[in-house]
Amino acid sequence: MFQGGDFNFGNGYGGESIYGQYFRNEKFIYKHSKRGVLSMCQTSIKHTNNSQFFVTFKSCPWLDKKHVVFGNLEYGFDTLSYIEEQATLIGKPKKQVYIYNCGAIPLDKIKYKSRTNLNDDYIIPEVEMPLLEKEIGFNENSDINELKRIYKNSKRF
Repeated sequence: MFQGGDFNFGNGYGGESIYGQYFRNEKFIYKHSKRGVLSMCQTSIKHTNNSQFFVTFKSCPWLDKKHVVFGNLEYGFDTLSYIEEQATLIGKPKKQVYIYNCGAIPLDKIKYKSRTNLNDDYIIPEVEMPLLEKEIGFNENSDINELKRIYKNSKRF
């Protein structure tokens, strides 16, 4: 799995949500049952979610009922594979990975199954391909160069 969302320090010790530093766990309905599951990070103490999240590279059942699943990857599995290739034994990537221009699928595009038939299946009709799947032109004024500049000039702890 890979972890992200520490916008404060970039070292896994920061992060805060729109609700403040921490917010309570939601229900543990969905499982870490496959590649590409998005889940909230928290400490070993309950209800310590913030902006940090992780994405699984494979099924991780030991995380069920400990971390709240909030979605799964719909596109970009090639990008997930690239991120996985950057893994090292100490947890720092071989190359810096930037995630930008990501977003959420509008709720009106999602149709869930009934609560009595909870599993990983749901229907998402007519969802536009994400920006990363479209042709993107980069130049010296593009967002990625701005992100690189900010990262280069940021403080490290």
